[in-house]
Amino acid sequence: MTDNAAPAPQTAKCCKCKKEIGAADEFCRYCAARQRREAGFFFTHAGVWTMFFLLGPLNLWFLWLSPVISRKWKVIDTFITLLLTAAVCYAIYAIIMRIAKLYSTYLNMSF
Repeated sequence: MTDNAAPAPQTAKCCKCKKEIGAADEFCRYCAARQRREAGFFFTHAGVWTMFFLLGPLNLWFLWLSPVISRKWKVIDTFITLLLTAAVCYAIYAIIMRIAKLYSTYLNMSF
């Protein structure tokens, strides 16, 4: 005896409202959010940190739009990004102040 029953339709959850929708749906029928099934490289942890070294704190845009990274890691990565940005800004400030001090001592030297 064969079973002629149709296979159950595949479902997925909406990435925004978390309601069940069809697995092949491109938009949620409840909240109209676009469904991102695959995340590009720039929306993974490696991509976000690559963008940090290229764009600095502007990488937060890629981080918070990522459908792959959980909210907990988004908060942690944001905190780390802000700390590293502050450290780099302080290092640049310290270098500029050293250069200014060296330049002022150079100008005060008598020949």
